[in-house]
Amino acid sequence: MLVYYMSPRITKVNWVLLLLGLIWRSVVDFCFPKFCLGCSRPGNYICRRCAATRLTPYYVPQCHVCRHEARRGLVHKDCEDKSYLDGVIVSYVYSELIEKLVAAVKYKFYFDIIGEIAPLIFQSWRTQTLSGLADAVITYVPAHPYRERWRGFNQARLLAERLAALTGNKCLGLLERNRYNQSQVGQGRMSRLENLHGAFVINAQFRDNLPQHVVLVDDVMTTGSTLEQCARALKNVGVQRVYGMVFARGGYGS
Repeated sequence: MLVYYMSPRITKVNWVLLLLGLIWRSVVDFCFPKFCLGCSRPGNYICRRCAATRLTPYYVPQCHVCRHEARRGLVHKDCEDKSYLDGVIVSYVYSELIEKLVAAVKYKFYFDIIGEIAPLIFQSWRTQTLSGLADAVITYVPAHPYRERWRGFNQARLLAERLAALTGNKCLGLLERNRYNQSQVGQGRMSRLENLHGAFVINAQFRDNLPQHVVLVDDVMTTGSTLEQCARALKNVGVQRVYGMVFARGGYGS
């Protein structure tokens, strides 16, 4: 029966790998079952009920600088000189559930949660009509190699790759972090900007072939200093438009 349903485009080797992957996934799910971090319902890290009732979408687009309503989430004309970003697409308001999800990824290494977050962000992507978004290259906030080795992955990269798979856009690692920075937790915007100044550089392999439009992905936006410094590095080498895209953004000073 398996042979009957097998697509002619799938080689025997790919079929075996696919089958092994399904078996491995079943073993992992059996040994480490998923439970919703909102209500403990088994099956997923975010059940449909909690996604519908405990996640609050950004229904009204905002200028990421002044946080007042803005058409399609673009930065206001009066705010353009305060930001390197042309706009930030925020999917959800920061909440207790989002805090749990992000903490589970970063500190408990439940990177499989990324696979459930990406489709939620994709819903926000589908509602946008920003200039250049259709052919934009998706990239991500890079982690320092030391932190990435310690964690085993960069959650922003995984999120960007999953989002690119859903949108059909190309995902490239356009940026590198050239120094290790102290933790930004508890710091204000100016301290964060100073801490990150010059921390991001263009990946040498893309320096001579940079896209005109870029979507910069990260998990959570607080003061926006990390996205700003990444956008600055991209704009300084000729990228025309840089949009941020994040899962959630907290309140002032968060």
